[in-house]
Amino acid sequence: MKKQFIDKPEDNNARPPETFCQWDDNDFVENYYYWNVTGSLKALPIRKSNLLLLARIFTGHGVRFWLYGKTLWSIYKNHDLLPEDKKDEIGVFSEDRHVVQSIVYQHLLRQGFEIIRCKADVLSILRNKCYINIIFFKKCGSVTGYKDRWFFKSHFESFDSVIWFNQVLPVPSNTKLLLDIISGTSIMSYGARFILLLQSPKYIKFMAYKKIIYKLLNYSPHTLRLLLNPVFKTAGYCYRRVTKELFFSLLIEPLNSVNWKWRKPHLDIITNDGKYKSVGAIIDYLKENRRLQQLIAQTRETNTAMPFIEPISKNKVFWQTGNNFFIYCIKYQFRKGVLPYKAANKYIQKIGQPLLYSSSYFESLEPMSDHEINLFLKRTPIEISEGACIKGKHRIFAMIGRLVEGKKYIPFWAILHRPFQLESRI
Repeated sequence: MKKQFIDKPEDNNARPPETFCQWDDNDFVENYYYWNVTGSLKALPIRKSNLLLLARIFTGHGVRFWLYGKTLWSIYKNHDLLPEDKKDEIGVFSEDRHVVQSIVYQHLLRQGFEIIRCKADVLSILRNKCYINIIFFKKCGSVTGYKDRWFFKSHFESFDSVIWFNQVLPVPSNTKLLLDIISGTSIMSYGARFILLLQSPKYIKFMAYKKIIYKLLNYSPHTLRLLLNPVFKTAGYCYRRVTKELFFSLLIEPLNSVNWKWRKPHLDIITNDGKYKSVGAIIDYLKENRRLQQLIAQTRETNTAMPFIEPISKNKVFWQTGNNFFIYCIKYQFRKGVLPYKAANKYIQKIGQPLLYSSSYFESLEPMSDHEINLFLKRTPIEISEGACIKGKHRIFAMIGRLVEGKKYIPFWAILHRPFQLESRI
């Protein structure tokens, strides 16, 4: 009988050493932004030094490791280059984790490394503001991998090598095929992925099933979503109408969301510096003593005259030099043709005026009628997980604006994640 591995969040081997400072999501975004502004080319000498030093330490302690991810792709394909996404990755067998976190880590510490993340499948180490993800691979029958990434075990039964800056670095056996499977660049790679899925642990098959169901949910029309609800529930989703009571109880962000820090100015102005986090509490706050009008007078518009360094989702200038993005959704409510953030630079470069997301921009857009809003909300459901909105925030704020003005609530439709946790609230 084939052994099945079940990934547990609490793993005794995942306990960090005493010297440990766990980064949160905001720290990783801050690091990404730092190198975006500083320039990824300036990080390359540090990353090269870190990777070669780590390789020497691992080799000296007999820890089996190999290049992985975009680091593998870049070094194997381009020889002296590293990926531009500001981090590097190596693979290590999970059975060697205790050696890495005890004996090896003491040597890393003396060389200036520190642990910034310690989870069941990854250990992240930092030196001179550049970090490396050490991914722990588990063996399961005919496959080897971690989380939702599994590969044929033959790639990890023996290793090839590459010469990189005069140092020998291990790479998986038949790296070309492995990279093809990862990237999905050929018909054969999709066939290999399907075979891997059939051989992967049960929970990986279920995750793949969930992804298919999730795509079906997002791309199906409203009436088909209603008909397919029994199918959606088998994957832990539910499509349904959001009652006014549930809407009022929704948190506008998950409590542990990085956005409370990263988009702080835009959230603070409408939540009284984070004091009010649910839709109902925010509506009560904005209604009190004409507070919305007072807050609008305090609005600082983000300057969108010049393009921003991409990606905008991780650009501090875009998110922390103004506070108008959410409060203007409340003020101007549902407007036609509001651009998503990912299209911001294209608008700035090709159109420019009125300044994007400014009061003039929203006033230039035609308001939606109640009928158009109703159709729009059926076509584009929000997403709710554990009582919080995780997708569709701007629509939430637009509806808050309607209710503050005394207009009627037009029902949202939502994709509920883990819907049975919310049964008592629906």
